[in-house]
Amino acid sequence: GGMLLLTTPGPTSQPLLEFLAYRLHVIDEHEIRDHKHYFSPQDLQETFLRAGFLLENIDTQTFIFGMNNIVQVTR
Repeated sequence: GGMLLLTTPGPTSQPLLEFLAYRLHVIDEHEIRDHKHYFSPQDLQETFLRAGFLLENIDTQTFIFGMNNIVQVTR
């Protein structure tokens, strides 16, 4: 029995993050390059379901105008 809590940028944040990093240089470019995939809430839910978690134990929500995800998964 444990809990995983994670945040990740969503697909709608990619253009803004890349603009801020690569054009305006107000956030670190290396940090943005670390984002290999921008997950939607559905992507995250499907990932945890494939990993064997139960749907009722996966809570996905968005924040900051829907550009980021927060996921709580329990087992």
